[in-house]
Parts: sequence; C-alpha cells; structure tokens
Amino acid sequence: MTERKVVQLPELLEDELRVAEVIARGNRAVLKHPVAVQAAYRALVAEGRRFAKTDEGTMWRARLEASDAIRRASPLWEAATLNVLETSGDAALPSQLIELVAQALSHAGVEKIAAALSDALGARRTNEGEHDRA
Repeated sequence: MTERKVVQLPELLEDELRVAEVIARGNRAVLKHPVAVQAAYRALVAEGRRFAKTDEGTMWRARLEASDAIRRASPLWEAATLNVLETSGDAALPSQLIELVAQALSHAGVEKIAAALSDALGARRTNEGEHDRA
C-alpha cells in the first residue's frame, strides 16, 4: 500500500470561507442543473442589455465598467460558473462540461491531483467537525 501525502489547503478567514462556499455552490448548480443555469444566465444577460439601453442603465454601465470591485469579482464568477456559461449561441452546456472533464483527464497525474484534493478536503471537514464538537 502506498502512502499518500496530504496536501494542506491554506487556512481561510471566515469571510474567505463564505466566498469559497458561494463558489462551491455555483459549481454544484452548474454541474447539477446545467441547462437551467445556462437559461437563467442568458435571461439575466438579456435583461441587463435591455436595461443598459436606458439612461439609468447607461449611468450604471459606466459605473460598473470603472469598478475595481467588478474587476476583482470576475475571477470569482468564472470559478463559480466553471467559466462555461455563454450569452448566446447553440452550445449545449452539458457538452462543454464533458469537454472540461476530458481536458482534465488528458493531464498526466490527474488521479494524483484529485486524490490530494480529496484528502485535503476530507481532512479539513474532519478538523472542522472536531472543532464544532469542542
């Protein structure tokens, strides 16, 4: 039996843990309900584009384009949605998810990476459970 080295994830502050949980929930939604998430995203984009054509929408668009917070939020959005949502087109989201999995599987060592992440997350859950009981 080979011994696996446990990869330690960085300690996160309470606020960071909440952000990580939002990202994880986004991932789960995309994976569990890809067609519904894609439809909702396209509807929100369409509504936003209609609003942007109004005077108030023009003002908000300028404010958002200049916003540092929006620039910082972009990678979080991409992480939460696995960066597979599209504003238009006929691409079937489940096909995009399969492509992501195929790309991941093509990397040598994917099993090692998955095992390390699984071990690290399992250890964190165990530690959090012990902390909650204390």
